[in-house]
Order: sequence, then structure tokens, then C-alpha cells
Amino acid sequence: MEENCPPLRIVQMITGSECIGGAQTHVRHLIGGLQLRGHHCTVLVGRPEGLFCEQLRDSGVPVKVLPSLRKSLHVLRDSRAFAEIVRELSGLKPDLVAVHTAKASFLGRLAAAALHLPCVFTPHGFSIVDRKSGKTRRFFVGLERMAGRFGSKSIMVSEHEWQLARSSGAVKPRDVTVVHNGIPDSAWIADPAREPVVITMVARFDPPKDHATLLRALAQLTRYPWRLRLIGSGTLLKESIELAASLGIGERVEFLGEMREIPKLLAGSQIFVLATKLEAFPISILEGMRAGLPVIASRVGGIPEAVKDGQTGFLVPPVNHQALAERLSSLLESPPARALLGGNARQRYLTHFTADAMVRKTLAVYSSALTPGAPGRARAKWLATSASEPAISDRNGITG
Repeated sequence: MEENCPPLRIVQMITGSECIGGAQTHVRHLIGGLQLRGHHCTVLVGRPEGLFCEQLRDSGVPVKVLPSLRKSLHVLRDSRAFAEIVRELSGLKPDLVAVHTAKASFLGRLAAAALHLPCVFTPHGFSIVDRKSGKTRRFFVGLERMAGRFGSKSIMVSEHEWQLARSSGAVKPRDVTVVHNGIPDSAWIADPAREPVVITMVARFDPPKDHATLLRALAQLTRYPWRLRLIGSGTLLKESIELAASLGIGERVEFLGEMREIPKLLAGSQIFVLATKLEAFPISILEGMRAGLPVIASRVGGIPEAVKDGQTGFLVPPVNHQALAERLSSLLESPPARALLGGNARQRYLTHFTADAMVRKTLAVYSSALTPGAPGRARAKWLATSASEPAISDRNGITG
């Protein structure tokens, strides 16, 4: 690191959420890596607040809540949110603004452009696709094209997201970089061969997650002595509890809510599952791989870029409980197979999906966004070439 290079002042902006999701987890890990490299981050977040804000404050990260920034569209409230963002950015005078998720990204890009601040946009699942139906929403394509005119750089968290963005024309190809999500390493490592088997899924109980398919698959496998742990909260939690009871497996399923000690819980598991209908590049899968667990996941979005079918786990068609039951059965019957696939998954995480790699690549994009005349321009070369990269450790991560 160049001793005379001052740190960057970065504003990270994200729409509020009561539930912890992949976007929130990404921002938290990213901030941790940036802080270790000497940069200062402030988070602007909309309502509602939740565990995400608590975690940031516990880590000493400044958090400013924007009362009018909400997920739903509302012209008057969104106009107030825009004014709140402009006011905060004017006071903070950051070197760079990084925006995440749909609403915060749209308003944040407009505000950054109005203040002539460099901006980097990470969608974490493009708003141009409806999260429930998977269909393209033309209105949102138009909004993304409008926001894309304001000169921001874009980070796509998977090749799948990049292809989606390119085919829709929502972004300028020259301004896009793919940076896969990454997470800090953990000392908590599982023993996949251990019996009886604990199966874990970490996901919000909201669309497009598909707890119902997993529950229906396991209802066919009661001959095995498995237990299921479901970590997360959301609008579909009650419905999932009722479904487990109706399928006769309620006593074998633990609904644990949002938790801080996910690495420790995964270390006590033998199989990781993510049943889902639509994804960008889920962090929860990386947590399972980091723990050395075989991963069974739906073949959607960027998931095949992480899970290698037959090598680190299995990919199954979405919303297909029979296919999921068959893959679960094959692992429930074979401790050696669980151990082999889990070991491969751990190695793949270490090779491709560490937080160090993600932060380094993200800083390179930040560097490219520091245009002539913008604050911090003198630091651009250093950001792209800095060789001093401290290791990042996380023993108490949480995701959704």
C-alpha cells in the first residue's frame, strides 16, 4: 500500500429490508474488506430496518436511515427519498457512491449524477425480472435504461445476470464487470460423513425461495433418520410451518429464524440445500461450500457457476420435488459420497469465492469509476494495483 495514499470515503446504499438477504450479506462482507484496507464506509439504508442495520452498527459502521426509501413504487414518497439521498450525499461528500438493489440503485444513481459523484451499481438480481413469475417487466427495463445513461459502472454478480442485462439492453456493455460474490473464510468446518444427517437450508421465506419443494421431497424420505434446519424469516414462514405439519414431518423440521451463528450451525450439518425458483448468485450456497458441505440446489440463475453437478453437489430442476428427493436419497445413503463432494465444494470455494478476491475485483471497478475531475482520482492506480491485502475472517456470518 502506498503510505501517502489517503483512504477512500465510500457511501454504500441499499433499500431497506426486515429480512437478511444476499444483498445485505454482500454489502456487510464488502464493507468489512474495505475497512481492513483502510477505506471508510457509510451506509444509507431505507426502511424497514432489521438485523442488517444492527450488525453494521455493532461493527462500528455509520448507518443513516432514509425514512422515505421503500421498496414499493410511490411517486411522492420516492421524490422525498431522492431529496433525502441528495441531502445526505451533499453532507458526506464521498469519493464514490456504491448502490445496491433496485430502488436504492435507481434513485442513488440519479442523485450521484446530480452531484457529479462517481457511482457503481450492483443489482443483486435485476429488477427487470419479476421475482415471482420470472417474466421480464418492460417498465423496469425502461427505468434501467434511463438510469444507465448517467455514467455509472455496473457490477453483475454472475455471468447469468450479465447475459440478462446485455440481452435487455438495460446497461452499456463497456460499463459492466462480472464479480462473483465472495465471503470470508471460517474456522467452522463440517463433517459430511457423520450420522444421523442434518440437512440445512438458509433462505428467506419469501418468493422466489421454494421451501415447499424441499419439504415435499423430504416427506418421501422418512425412512432415513434425517433432520432439517431452516434458517430465515419472511412472509411465507407460517405457510411453511403448516405445510411441514400437514406432510407429517413437522417434528423433524426446525424453523430457526434469522441467526448470527450460521457458520457454526453449518459445521453441524451434513448436506446443504437451496430450493429456489429464481436467483442471481446466492451467497448461502457459498456458505455451504465454505463449510465443506455437498450442495444440492435448483438449476437457476447463476447457481451453476458455483455448484458443479456431480463434483461439488447436484443441480436439480426447479419446483421438482421428485428430482430433489432422488438426489437427497443418494447422499443420505452414502457418507463417502457426502465427504467427497463436500471436500470438493470446500476447495472450489477457496479457489474462486473468497471475500479477498471479491473485494480486490470490486476495488478495481471502483478505481475505473474515478473519472477525471471526480474526488479521489489520484488514488485510482493504487486501488487497482495495491498488493497489500489482509486476510478476512468471519465466524458469525448471516445470510438469507
